[in-house]
Amino acid sequence: MKKATKVGDKIHVQFLVPSKEFANTLNQIKFISGRRWDASNKMWIVPYKESTVDYLKNLGFEIIGVEEEKPLPFIIHNPRKKVDLSLLPSGLRPYQIEAVEFMEAVNWRGFISLAPRMGKSVVSLCGWMLHPEFAPMFIICPASVKINWQREIYKWTKKKAHIISGTQPYKLPDVRFYIINYDILADWKGSLPQFNYIIVDESHSVSNTTLTKSVNGKSTRVPVQRTEAFRTIAKNTPHIALLSGTPVTSKIWQLWVGLNSLNDKAFPNEYAFKHRYCAPHHDGFGWRFDGLSNGEELYAKLSKYMYRKTREEVFTDLPEESHDFIQVELDERAFEADLKDFREWYAKHKDVSDEELEIKLSSFASLSYSKKRTSIIEWISNFCESDEQIVVFAWHRDVVEDLHRAFKKKSVMMYGGMDANKKQKAIDDFNAGRKQIFIANIASAKEGITLAGANTVAFVEFPHTPGDLEQASQRIWLPGKQNKLNYVYFCAVDLEEKRIDKLRERAKILSRALDGKDTEIMVDRVREYLEEV
Repeated sequence: MKKATKVGDKIHVQFLVPSKEFANTLNQIKFISGRRWDASNKMWIVPYKESTVDYLKNLGFEIIGVEEEKPLPFIIHNPRKKVDLSLLPSGLRPYQIEAVEFMEAVNWRGFISLAPRMGKSVVSLCGWMLHPEFAPMFIICPASVKINWQREIYKWTKKKAHIISGTQPYKLPDVRFYIINYDILADWKGSLPQFNYIIVDESHSVSNTTLTKSVNGKSTRVPVQRTEAFRTIAKNTPHIALLSGTPVTSKIWQLWVGLNSLNDKAFPNEYAFKHRYCAPHHDGFGWRFDGLSNGEELYAKLSKYMYRKTREEVFTDLPEESHDFIQVELDERAFEADLKDFREWYAKHKDVSDEELEIKLSSFASLSYSKKRTSIIEWISNFCESDEQIVVFAWHRDVVEDLHRAFKKKSVMMYGGMDANKKQKAIDDFNAGRKQIFIANIASAKEGITLAGANTVAFVEFPHTPGDLEQASQRIWLPGKQNKLNYVYFCAVDLEEKRIDKLRERAKILSRALDGKDTEIMVDRVREYLEEV
């Protein structure tokens, strides 16, 4: 029993829970500011606040004496403003024109959340086509797509763009378009001119305000420099286009940075946002914000700032997909030894943050590759007997390099830290058909590139987030492509089942917030297979 009763300007809190839950529930109540224990009536008394009511609801308390708010309409309220189509490129699809009209209505301060491969870049460049006074423009993007952005800008505007490089600022040429990658943004933030319009490609790259680091053996939160740099630049920029097919890759609170940059009055406080929309709970060590609360309200608010379309909403002729799962036998003794090491580590570090745990899980999971390697190489060798191209995704750089060595003559590779020109050459060589296999780590190749010469993707390792899996899978799809798309997963079930469970759980939460419904994505099909086996 968990009950909270409003009495005047106070809330009376009582609970009777199993002994194993008592300490955790007590800690959660003690976190409420202004609480006091009423020993005579055996209850906690806390000040009445709407935020406290939301908090208690999220903890599973029955709320008595508080009138329920009327739910906001669970519909999209995207504004539109007609534009002069003669100023835009010919051949824009109807949904792209809608996106331009939405951005015009919000004064070019909004999210353009089109699914991967649906033309976000040209929509964002339409801002300059309609408003030449927006120049100079600033594009922030992953390093792997800087050259691609330079090509896109010339394709649509016939203007040259300058790619900013290096960590040492220098005098910039007088052009209308500048391109910079996230990795060096913090180095340049104090040396950049004032921009009228910034395009933030893959904007989820600046969704974390802090990260966890170990300092003197203790976990501590430190600011994320690229996010701080982006927020500094965005603060005085009148027009901002945030581009991402997956504006949230893992958790709902990742929306806050973008929303705050668009309207800091409506979304002034990250802490308040998390407590309102991210199902807060205190586990005895600290706050967790892993879920979704007040989802209908958030969905309605997002519609004022985000134009979003999925592939399924736009295209009726999507190609057929197949999903094949290769269950790989593991060396049980080696696996149990690895598992024992992990359990011993976890027993001593149960208070670690989600980020630290995921890093450790990733390191542990990488051990599975050596146990899957023989099956993976054999399968790829058999596949290459045909003339078809294939994209192979891994998570770890050492796995990418190992597979590239195994197929040196037939493959190109791409991983984080590579020179941008080398990355682009790998992409161009593959798309030109000069190489049969494109091997990449997911983090570096999941965004902004096209590998549509292939119809098959093989995942030899899984990422941390459902957004990463979904983005990577779409590299081989283009609008109008009719070839059947094939996805192959090498699953060490005993090791990777819990990771798939976590991906699936997060995917459902993100879909409810962004699309207002539970949407089946690729990770669900992976989970269904694991349940069958």
